[in-house]
Amino acid sequence: MSVLAGLRGKDGYLFFIDDLTGGTLSNGGIVKLSNYCGALIMASSGQQLERLQEVLNRCITGEIGPEDDLSDNIIKKILVLFEEEFKNNSSYKTNPLTFLLLVIGFNRIQQGNLEYIYIRNRVAERIEKEGKREYRTILDKNPPVSADDIFFGDSGLIEYFARQLTCSGQPIDIIKLMACFSVTELNSKEISSLDNKIKMASLSPESGFSLIGSEEVRGLIEKTKGIAPMLKQGFNSFL
Repeated sequence: MSVLAGLRGKDGYLFFIDDLTGGTLSNGGIVKLSNYCGALIMASSGQQLERLQEVLNRCITGEIGPEDDLSDNIIKKILVLFEEEFKNNSSYKTNPLTFLLLVIGFNRIQQGNLEYIYIRNRVAERIEKEGKREYRTILDKNPPVSADDIFFGDSGLIEYFARQLTCSGQPIDIIKLMACFSVTELNSKEISSLDNKIKMASLSPESGFSLIGSEEVRGLIEKTKGIAPMLKQGFNSFL
């Protein structure tokens, strides 16, 4: 299972997926909803993740504008699309799409606050019908809250480092390094096989939402090689 983490720094927010530490199942992803909103997503399998991404892509293409933020009813548009999808496609009755959708974005109406919204689609009922089993799912949505650090999956090490570092007081560049270190500390594989198991994106008022490419990830992993003996000097030594 993928490890998901959202880490808030003093100059923005980091979306982080570790597909290595959590085991062989890669079921997490990062989605750009607009220039000012992104999401961490998790499904029950890689195949289900692809289904989820397809539905989200249709919503992004048809309903969400590139400059939209959370004040532009992004969440409502997503929920309406899912409800219509589940209603109009009978395959979801026998093959339900269960997922976590963790949306982080700015809200200009709330003085540009960075907010976090938790959405989950879960199986609420199993129905035996004419010798077949069908499922009824429910979309749960929590009200928006301030976007602090969030963790899902076997996130023990990155969560520990995040609390020791106090991410809210650190720049995003430091948090990127810490996040990569949390993976390399537990894995001795070559860098070339690690970088495609780490996905990252950042969100800031100045730059908006930006996916972090594999070349930058490789560079960050390279920097972590000498990090252990210098931890006492702090992560700032590596920039």
